[in-house]
Amino acid sequence: MNEFELFDAALEIDDERQRREMLDRACRDDAALRRSVESLLSAHRQASGFLDLPISLTMPTETTTVQTDGGKHPDFPFFDSPTRQDSIGRIGTFEALQLLGRGGNGIVFKAFDEKLHRIVALKVMAPELTATSPARKRFLREARAAASLQHSSIVNVYSVESGPFPYLTMEFIDGPSLQQYVAQSGPLEIADVCRWGAQIAEGLAAAHDRNLLHRDIKPANILLQRGSDQAKITDFGLARAVDDASLTRSGMIAGTPMYMSPEQARGQTIDQRSDLFSLGSVLYVMLTGRPPFRAAHSLAVMKRLTEEQPRAIQELIPEVPSWLVDVVSRLHAKKPEDRFQNGLDVANALRTHFAPPMHASNATPRTSTAAPPILAEHDRSDAQVSPQIKTSGASRGTRKRVPGVVGVLAVGFAISALAIAKIDSWNSGSWTTSSGTSAESNKSDADPLAGAASTDTLESGLLVQSEPPIQDENPTMDSVREGRDPEVLASAVLLGASRSSLEQWLSGLDDAVPIGIGLRSGSTDPTFDAVAITQRNTPQWQANFVKDDREAGKDYQQMRGTHGVYWRLTIPFPGRKPWECEGIKLWKRSMGNWETRNHGQRPIRQVISGLQNSSKYPLSISVVESNGETNTHLLTKHRPGLANHAYGQLTLEQLVQRVALHRQDDWRLEYFQLNSGTPEARFAAVFCENNTPRHWELSVGLTAPEFWEMRSAKRSDGFYPRSLGSYWSDGKVFVAVLWHDIYHNPIY
Repeated sequence: MNEFELFDAALEIDDERQRREMLDRACRDDAALRRSVESLLSAHRQASGFLDLPISLTMPTETTTVQTDGGKHPDFPFFDSPTRQDSIGRIGTFEALQLLGRGGNGIVFKAFDEKLHRIVALKVMAPELTATSPARKRFLREARAAASLQHSSIVNVYSVESGPFPYLTMEFIDGPSLQQYVAQSGPLEIADVCRWGAQIAEGLAAAHDRNLLHRDIKPANILLQRGSDQAKITDFGLARAVDDASLTRSGMIAGTPMYMSPEQARGQTIDQRSDLFSLGSVLYVMLTGRPPFRAAHSLAVMKRLTEEQPRAIQELIPEVPSWLVDVVSRLHAKKPEDRFQNGLDVANALRTHFAPPMHASNATPRTSTAAPPILAEHDRSDAQVSPQIKTSGASRGTRKRVPGVVGVLAVGFAISALAIAKIDSWNSGSWTTSSGTSAESNKSDADPLAGAASTDTLESGLLVQSEPPIQDENPTMDSVREGRDPEVLASAVLLGASRSSLEQWLSGLDDAVPIGIGLRSGSTDPTFDAVAITQRNTPQWQANFVKDDREAGKDYQQMRGTHGVYWRLTIPFPGRKPWECEGIKLWKRSMGNWETRNHGQRPIRQVISGLQNSSKYPLSISVVESNGETNTHLLTKHRPGLANHAYGQLTLEQLVQRVALHRQDDWRLEYFQLNSGTPEARFAAVFCENNTPRHWELSVGLTAPEFWEMRSAKRSDGFYPRSLGSYWSDGKVFVAVLWHDIYHNPIY
């Protein structure tokens, strides 16, 4: 067995003595193999380093109560009482203003330097670690090493203090990390890749000249300074001298597995070329929007990066020039001697082809939220499955695609030329694409109903009233009443709309994301209902119309590298089988570990029977009847620990009965989705354990005026429509709606 197989086997043995005996037998006289396995085990047990949090204004914040009785803050015992009203606490001459983030080994604050009157980033060693001498020595040594570096591409360390609670102050960077920026904007322009890549390489060269290795180069540790177009390396917490390992724990692998070099993953001796391999992975992310080495867990990641090559860049983004592919490939050489030998050579290679961006005023990065962990891309013959990709963007680029028209509107930052070219390549006569912040190039021609309810006439002759734009829905009073802030800030509803009105409505959702689109049950012509919401961190999304399942497959191949599909609707058409009918797919950027399955005519009970006891959560259950055939599309996401119970074809009466039964067990109705093409209303429905109590209600049998009236009342009570569907019954149109409270985000 190799080191990875032995590592996997060792993890299965809990008893330490038995584990050692197994390794003794397996390794025998192979000391190098034993060291590699022990290194992997040590990395599995240990946290990485102290300075593990990038310093950025965009990091998650936390409300903190200031002590007023002169005592220590209960969470931050290292602080003295503050002298400013807006301060959390004081240490030395620094007043902490805002908590930016926590790690296993340190806490990061935005702070004010009273002596020099400037904003800084303050990192304080975790109190529980300060009692141990080795940890304190490591911290001080690493902090002083970082302070010795002065370069425009490295975050400056201003001061290091070694009191009872060691801390350091650093340059505060107002801007997102590269990880956040890529998650928000997708693959970057070649000019941005060259410029920022060269800056990073030069910063590494400066560190290497001081005989320091970073050992954790990754997108999260590259900060983009707003307004200056400058990339800066942060988090030298794992930095160490090339020739000094005296203060590093024996056998410990430091770094982030996905961006390690092969020799680093094996626990071998590393030099500056290890950082350059990691730089190659960062460039790969900038070019493709995805990491080069991904797998379900750290062991599998390290196995891939030591034994396999990443997917070819030009397979993902054909527009990337070959010379740039060669630069990344050389950095990714498995043998250090085959790589670039220093950072300046990399910078020169990139600057040779550098060209300034076309719109410098749009190059300032925008902020977004932190990213979730990476999970695996699975390969199953009967399923289309996504990789999990980093990131969630709080704000989104403006991208819109309709037949025969190319309209791209940049808002606040430059849209990647590669991404635009990629969107262009998706267009065909059978597709219509609307995106999260879409707008026509001529905004004045936008549909006046965008972001509001449809004014289409219903079959019953009832004219649905127009709702105010989504910006008018502000649940501020409810958040005050509840004593907390809402997660769902606003909602928009579409009821009884035509195809063209649906497209226009989607185009107008500048700050909202659609969470469900359905067809009116019993209608002879396609009539659409839809719900969209605005959240604190509204993701980037895209709606694609595909003419049949064949085009849906092409759409999947084009989108899966950067997006995950979270909703599916098939539109039945007379004389066509379900797989020959048009459909709508909602995609969300950077959504990972999902899969989509076309189950054909397999009975719906069989399709969803295995979900209850699995870790798969059904995002969408799309059941369609057309031309005498029934077809089911099932979209799922890996959500371990979230128990669910799903149904595929409930009558309205059965839905109400299931609601009553599950409510008794404290389960909530998460969403419903009307079947398409059925003569009477049939519902797919998903129930979840109500572990984090959420208020919810189901209303059925409402007329359209009753729905609008109830919506207004529910809005005042702190509810929004989570799911919406209309249906014909006894010659009239009725509405079913699921209400969720605004203090919890929906699962989609």
